Amino acid sequence: MAPPSKVNAKQKAFLESLIDMFLENRKKSTLHRFWLVLYRQWFEQYPMVEDTSIQDAEERRKDLAAKVEKKREYLNRWYHNHASVKVRAVVPVPVVTHQKKTCCPQLVQMYCKKYYSCHIKPLIVKELNSKVPTKKEFLALLHVHSTATFDNETPAVKAQMNEEYQKRLSEPVEELEEVTPSSYAA
Repeated sequence: MAPPSKVNAKQKAFLESLIDMFLENRKKSTLHRFWLVLYRQWFEQYPMVEDTSIQDAEERRKDLAAKVEKKREYLNRWYHNHASVKVRAVVPVPVVTHQKKTCCPQLVQMYCKKYYSCHIKPLIVKELNSKVPTKKEFLALLHVHSTATFDNETPAVKAQMNEEYQKRLSEPVEELEEVTPSSYAA
């Protein structure tokens, strides 16, 4: 979370009114001129007050100089943090409507997707015995049980899965048009 602002609403309005001037001077590499104008106007409107509780005049002067320098650093940082909002471009993020198919699922993968909850899941749950597996352990168990269950399946189910697999293989893969920078803008 950002720290609370060290300026009130009136001071913030004053600082924001000079952002365009700051950006123009930054573009021309003449920020030293901007800082002179800013510091003069700021300290005329919002003068720093000496701490009267300090008895020694030299110490009081040093304390005031430290306060002024700290305020100057704050103002400098304020412009670098707040002016960037005006110059940042809002780039629209391209929305991917569909992804290119990379490959067709294998026969056992299709079987697993169709029959996982009724044939494979009970075997995995039984073997885990209420233990929470890591992702690697779960995938290893899934591979072992899905392959074994498919091998033990009836010839009718195997034929049905093989038919679906051949059908998926024969489907044409959509060819996406070539992505160019101009296609992102559209």
